[in-house]
Amino acid sequence: MNKEIIVPKILLPYYYSWKINNKNTNYNVCFSYKLIKNINLIKMKESICKLVDIRPNLRANFKFKNNEIKYVINNNLDPIFYEKEIYSEEEYNITVEKLTKIPHDLHNESLLKVNFLKRNYNEDIIMLFNIHHSIIDGTSLDKFISDLPKIYHDEEVIEETTESHLSSMFIQKKNTEILENSNDIKIKNYIKLLNEISSVSEKYDIKEDEKIISSSEILDKNIYSKLSKYSAENEISIFNILLNAWCIFEAKLFNKDNLIVSYPVNIRNDKDETGCIINNINYPFIYNKDFTFDEAVHNFKLQMPLLKKLHYLNAIDIFDKSDSYCSHFAYSGFAKLKDLIFKNEIMNPTAYPQMAKSAFGMKYIKFEDNLYFLSEVYENILPQNISSSLAHRFNQFLDKILTNSNEKLYKLDTLNTDEFNDIVYEQNKTEKTVKNTSLPKYFNEIVQNFPDKIAAIDEFKSITYIELDKKSNQLARLLENHTVKKDDIIAILIDNRIEMLIAILGVLKIGAIYLPISPDTPKERIDYILKDSNAKKLLSTKKLENENFKNIDFIDLEEIDYHNLNSNDLHIEFSNMSAAYIIYTSGSTGNPKGVLVNQNSVINLIECCIHKFNLTNEDSLSKYSSFSFDASVIEIFCSLMSGACLYFIPNHIKFDIYKLNEFFNENNITFSFLTTKFAEIFMNLENRSLKNLLVGGEKLKYLKKTSYNITNAYGPTETTVLATMQDLDVHSDNIPIGKPIQNAKIYILDNEFHPRNYSMEGEIYIGGEILAQSYINNDVLTESKFILNPFQTEKEKELGLNSKLYRTGDIGKKLESGEILISGRTDFQIKIYGYRIELNEIEQQILNYPNITNVTIKAFNDKQDHKYLCAYFEAIENIEVDNIKKQIENHLPAYMIPKFFVQLEKLPLNYNGKVDLKSLKEPNINLAKTKQYIAPSTPIEEMISQKFCEILCCENISIHDDFFLLGGNSIKSILLLSKLQEDFVLDLSQIYSNKTIYNLARNIKLK
Repeated sequence: MNKEIIVPKILLPYYYSWKINNKNTNYNVCFSYKLIKNINLIKMKESICKLVDIRPNLRANFKFKNNEIKYVINNNLDPIFYEKEIYSEEEYNITVEKLTKIPHDLHNESLLKVNFLKRNYNEDIIMLFNIHHSIIDGTSLDKFISDLPKIYHDEEVIEETTESHLSSMFIQKKNTEILENSNDIKIKNYIKLLNEISSVSEKYDIKEDEKIISSSEILDKNIYSKLSKYSAENEISIFNILLNAWCIFEAKLFNKDNLIVSYPVNIRNDKDETGCIINNINYPFIYNKDFTFDEAVHNFKLQMPLLKKLHYLNAIDIFDKSDSYCSHFAYSGFAKLKDLIFKNEIMNPTAYPQMAKSAFGMKYIKFEDNLYFLSEVYENILPQNISSSLAHRFNQFLDKILTNSNEKLYKLDTLNTDEFNDIVYEQNKTEKTVKNTSLPKYFNEIVQNFPDKIAAIDEFKSITYIELDKKSNQLARLLENHTVKKDDIIAILIDNRIEMLIAILGVLKIGAIYLPISPDTPKERIDYILKDSNAKKLLSTKKLENENFKNIDFIDLEEIDYHNLNSNDLHIEFSNMSAAYIIYTSGSTGNPKGVLVNQNSVINLIECCIHKFNLTNEDSLSKYSSFSFDASVIEIFCSLMSGACLYFIPNHIKFDIYKLNEFFNENNITFSFLTTKFAEIFMNLENRSLKNLLVGGEKLKYLKKTSYNITNAYGPTETTVLATMQDLDVHSDNIPIGKPIQNAKIYILDNEFHPRNYSMEGEIYIGGEILAQSYINNDVLTESKFILNPFQTEKEKELGLNSKLYRTGDIGKKLESGEILISGRTDFQIKIYGYRIELNEIEQQILNYPNITNVTIKAFNDKQDHKYLCAYFEAIENIEVDNIKKQIENHLPAYMIPKFFVQLEKLPLNYNGKVDLKSLKEPNINLAKTKQYIAPSTPIEEMISQKFCEILCCENISIHDDFFLLGGNSIKSILLLSKLQEDFVLDLSQIYSNKTIYNLARNIKLK
């Protein structure tokens, strides 16, 4: 008669895993032996059956009865035997893969499957076991392997009775219940900490058929000697030393401060008890980089009394760890199975990777007076170069941490010397000599070579190189007359026209620094920039004049009397280390910050691009970017310093891809820079003129094969526009940003400033001769973002090179090819439409609105993968969103205005008191809709409505809903234009002036 008890909680994880997915094979324990020639197959089967008869755990399965899960010991339950003849190695491998992936039925059959594979081509037999983990653990498996030969040779083996087995399992059940009913405050705090770490842990998406990468290594005897000595001197077990070393190793490997490691404990009352009598302890590890290993071990010893109490506390009642914790660490027979020994003849085991709910882990076992380590990792968790050598890497780190046990942990890394040198130095060999000159002298050389060639063309006029040289000389004379001197800051506020070039060159020739400001910059922002920079003059035009001009000496570029000014060169001498320009970018304090860039960095950029794109006097470049966007530096100087012609794009066609493409073709534009989102749309058009398209500003997600070369670029303003470039020809899910340009250095570092291994994420730091000089008038920020370079070589120190690193805040990884992939941010900076913005700056402006007490900004991607912002705020009264928008529009450019505002009673907080961004759900587009829905009433309204819905990814848009309030932006307006032009005649300006379906229907015409 079958015997049963209510299932012990230590077995519930196995049962629940199967119940949730009865095809799950995570708990299959699979291994095989090649049988020696004289083994009798019939007797082997009989021996296995006899072993099942005397081992109740091998006859166990489960039942669900009367709303209870029962652990059942069957009176008679034979193993499942299977035989197959195999005729090739390929067939054998396929068969093994299939048999190890056969799921167990925990209710209706034996959980022990034995397969005999007769390999005719090898004339041997493989005995392959597939046992469910719920009936066997490492200790029981060792006993199983030891007892089988004894039974085969009719030797005596002690029988375990069903009653004895059930009694031992029942004791474990009682122990867990006693502990779970405890009111121990330390246990409660432990459970709380587990849940806190779990709530913020990375989730891993492990697919059922995902490959497991394993590696193994016997510990070096010298390291084992150090380990044994450390154990004796510190009165702590080898397991606990290794557990702590593993936790620190994992923290460094994944760049984490908090993690959870699962490790099994044997909770047998008697060593001869069989079955799965282990409990998994989930150890919450808090990494303290300022500890030494000695201190970390001491701290662990203080926790040991609590951890011993937890031996009977089951994780299933604590928290759902199914996709939260990262790893397991175990002393286990599963690490290296025993040999099967028949009368002194040895059969070596073959084990097959077995992972339960961990994403990766390490097992070890005592082996021949040493330790044998086995690592197992799902292939998507770590890069191949690390997962395939994880056991070796851990042993090397163990040696390092034991040798330096009194060293602060933050000083130790996981790289070996060869990897360090390759990643830090070999991959950064970018040195190249550039011209030792200034920008005015560089330009003068071009003027001498191409005096009468057209230098630039705008919507109304053109100018030759000699004319541009003379007029900029005359402007420099005028500035000299206005007491402008070297290193003065001169603001230039100008639209897309030739006067922009005259102003830039004139400022540089007097030795001053130019400060570009776009005309569409909000007035308050202009005022702040002029005051913060302490600009001495403002060059602009009467047409753009506003109240900002009242507090600064203003020179009208259109009113200059060039006839009365000397056009000869001023011959002012200054170093190439002199500053060239200041560009203001978004800042975290609520105001923008000014980045000061030297001329030598600009010259490096010019020579890099001219060489890369083979720019000559035969080329024509577009001046597309906003003047205050640093990409304009490439457009302007690469054109002027190669003798090419620069075409200023008229504003009315900049955002109309068809007209822009037509402009490129008509004017034979061979090189252009476009921001990422606009470029992704532009690629779909057929262009006949371009040779090279440079794309940058934010992460490129779409690529289409074109007749021209597409180069992906990356670089913060603080690194003189560009730090990396990559030619692209094939679309991939994660498009690289490329390798460092000449004289640039790229380092991917962890939180302790150690280099990350290939394909491991870290923060991107940039060094080399491309760095900006500083943030203007902000020494504190400069020191925090431009840090000393710990990787500067002795030769670089002698030459005064590569002394600083710029901390980008971008997360990325370096491939073995040297290419960089970028994946996100460490802070509250994001990029929208190519502009790098600080969310804190937006939040600060919103907080300036009366009665708003708290605010946070979150970025979302819509269904078309376009990024937009939503502001969530608290206030002491109901606030009209339109009023907030009106106020902040005076301080922030349009691309920084959130598309949605959501007022909440309270912003949600996580366990550490910070805003819980995960809880802030994507806003409903209905928030921006008019209160009353009015459906389209004419065929034209219906056609336009369909296009609105398609672009905005929503339904039931009222004919009076504002396209831009519903989430429309410059990119989406281009997409809408493209769709509408299939049926209607219109340009982009009509979408901006007619923002609703109703207005558009009355102001555009069918083709």
